[in-house]
Amino acid sequence: MTKYSGYYTTYQGAPNPDQPLPATSFSYVQGGYSLTDLSIGYGQKLDKNSFLKSYKIRLQVNNLFDRKINLVKSAKYVAGAFDPLTSTYNLLTPIGFFLTVSGQF
Repeated sequence: MTKYSGYYTTYQGAPNPDQPLPATSFSYVQGGYSLTDLSIGYGQKLDKNSFLKSYKIRLQVNNLFDRKINLVKSAKYVAGAFDPLTSTYNLLTPIGFFLTVSGQF
């Protein structure tokens, strides 16, 4: 499954989202990105006379292509221009693997 998050704007200098932006505020448009996850599983019912009645195995991979995405959290401006060195960022999680095994007795 692929999830897409579109473009959005981060504002710096906005004291309250319910009030108009002051003239000294800046905005930074963050580009869109997409992440792909994969989940695959298998399960089987066993003989009713056995100790284990059924089992399930599932493997889930998040961020399948291990995209390195940095989202601007707080844009900083120097002399009216965006400064990537002093801005702060949120890094999205790298690739993650999850294995689930369950059984019914």
